[in-house]
Amino acid sequence: MRKKELDLILDRIYEGIDLFFQCEQFVAVDLIIRDIAMKETDVDLILGYLIATFPAKSKLKKRAKLYKRTKKLLKKQYPDSWKDLLKGLE
Repeated sequence: MRKKELDLILDRIYEGIDLFFQCEQFVAVDLIIRDIAMKETDVDLILGYLIATFPAKSKLKKRAKLYKRTKKLLKKQYPDSWKDLLKGLE
């Protein structure tokens, strides 16, 4: 995926999640993050979901599981830097 495409998709993720938060649609966000296909989704996008959902993590029942799934994926793909990639996102 090219950087320009990635940036555009991340912008849409941030805007969409923020809109759901403004409307207090936390269940909808939980459904979105529950269904992220970890093997098929770019790591940068998965991290984008973690970043976007961080402000409301206490209201999202599925976010902790997304974090655990992401941690497992990153440990496998980036054994030397997974901690840095997840820093501040728990």
